[in-house]
Amino acid sequence: MMIYRAFSNLALGVALLLGNTHSAEAKWLLTAQEAELIGKQSQMQEPAASKPGNGPKILVSNPKLLSKVTPPIDISVSFTPGQSGHQPDMKSLKVIVVGFFDFDITDRVREYLHGTKLDVKDAAFPSGRHRIRMHIKDKQGNPNEKDLIVTVANGD
Repeated sequence: MMIYRAFSNLALGVALLLGNTHSAEAKWLLTAQEAELIGKQSQMQEPAASKPGNGPKILVSNPKLLSKVTPPIDISVSFTPGQSGHQPDMKSLKVIVVGFFDFDITDRVREYLHGTKLDVKDAAFPSGRHRIRMHIKDKQGNPNEKDLIVTVANGD
């Protein structure tokens, strides 16, 4: 498993170096090349907690459930105390685009963190249906995880 993940990360990195044609000004959370490399899941059900826990609540206010969005997209998520009652540990946040290969976009979204909110404005995202998994722990280490499915329509 460890060798598989290391190989897939290496292959993804090489492909990105060779195939990235986007300008430096674009705020791409996921490029079209990355989306192709990630691949598609055979079935993608509507959002659900992938591993529900008693850690922070993950509240998605944008995009709205089941809505299609056109690029650039806005994503708005707040993290509040969950069943444990403890504050979210924002340093523990992981944001991963899930597919045949998973792709960690945590570093790309860090600039959009404001306190306990993730507020992404005008982000470029390729067309298609994407599963974004958010994993966070509270200050006591209690985890929670939630999937957000984003359907991006062609901007044409």
